[in-house]
Amino acid sequence: MTKAGMSDTWTPAPSTTASCANTDEPNFYVSFARSDPVETVIHNACVAMMPECAFRDRLPNGNFCTATVDYQIDGPKTYIPPNVDASSYTDEQSQSSQVIFEVRPPLGEGDGSTDPLVFWKVQDCYGYFHQLLEEMSPEGCRDSEGSLLGELVVGEESSLAGTKFVVSMDTIDG
Repeated sequence: MTKAGMSDTWTPAPSTTASCANTDEPNFYVSFARSDPVETVIHNACVAMMPECAFRDRLPNGNFCTATVDYQIDGPKTYIPPNVDASSYTDEQSQSSQVIFEVRPPLGEGDGSTDPLVFWKVQDCYGYFHQLLEEMSPEGCRDSEGSLLGELVVGEESSLAGTKFVVSMDTIDG
């Protein structure tokens, strides 16, 4: 896996909060058993959701990008990783559904469109999804059994303030 987005010095914005979907019993846990490792899934999600210039090593020959590390988020982003499920098991039944990675920037003033002043770096994409899936509660949505579904809301003092990094699942038909 390319670790271009990993950073030993990245930290979340102050007052970033995690909300984990652990209120219903039984809990749904994110399962990477049939997929790539979590780090590769996060990498693939970031590649899919960020502009192609954020990953210059993946550009076709002849394509050029401006020299920047901050990229505007022009609207909500979604990635559905293959073979990553949210699963729940009880003595009576098991349920499973496809996992969805999302980034939801806050809305701007007035017309309800995405705030044009929301920017992110590759390290932010990696960092917030890693925090959500790998950090123990309350910083993230991991407990002693695994990673729960949930979301992080980026705190103040960041151009991403109010942006949500979400790991959810498709609705399960009754």
